[in-house]
Amino acid sequence: MDNKIIYNEFPEKCPMIHVQPLDKETITIDFPELRWWFAIPEVGHQCKWAQFNGAQGLLEIIVDMKATNEAVIHDIRGVEFEVAQHEKGNEWKPKIMHMYARLTEQTVQWLAIFNKQNNVRTLRTFLDENFEEDWGPEEQRLISGNEKFGYTMANVQIGQQNFECLRIVELDHLGNDDPNEEGILIESFISAEGRAILTRRYNGRKWALKEGEFAQGEQPWDERYPDNHKITLAGQTYVHWYNCISSDVLKLLVD
Repeated sequence: MDNKIIYNEFPEKCPMIHVQPLDKETITIDFPELRWWFAIPEVGHQCKWAQFNGAQGLLEIIVDMKATNEAVIHDIRGVEFEVAQHEKGNEWKPKIMHMYARLTEQTVQWLAIFNKQNNVRTLRTFLDENFEEDWGPEEQRLISGNEKFGYTMANVQIGQQNFECLRIVELDHLGNDDPNEEGILIESFISAEGRAILTRRYNGRKWALKEGEFAQGEQPWDERYPDNHKITLAGQTYVHWYNCISSDVLKLLVD
């Protein structure tokens, strides 16, 4: 995939996004996608999605996922995804991974991640320590909004397209779902058809300050990105980091 093809499918800058809360009763949706990768664990399913930074709205990452085969992990039957991740910071050279997941009538679950780094192949499965912390537990397909996080229904405008969506908010701080400025917040907007329209990642203002790949020293995230949108829950501040949008949504903007 060369740069021209990348930019023909995904704009270099994120389209205009406007979210308007709706005074409507929360609905329940069957959501078969893997959190929050836009992919459905069924052989033959394909999806592409893009990540745009929150500060300038610039394209930073493109992910191409194809569910190619059935697979068995620890005696659990699922599917294998071939995944190519292209990052602007790596001159759009693809990083190839294989991911494994399953879909049942009630749940969706990550099973394993297989990648290669520094010529070392690593397989991590749902039985490994901290796997669920990184990838999430088995999730129920039926979802509905939680009013403790504010509004639950919204109109999401991306470019000139409008989508009525269920708003889902998830918190994570070492497995604890209470607000904490050392954790993260994911805000997603799901269509009635069960597809993610927009996913937003927020960092607690003290997330990963001193440790980890994204460590920023002593500078809190609200000081690093003072103009980025913020969400405050129970007095804890979360700072918008990036948006993720699928190619299916972006294609609607140019059709």
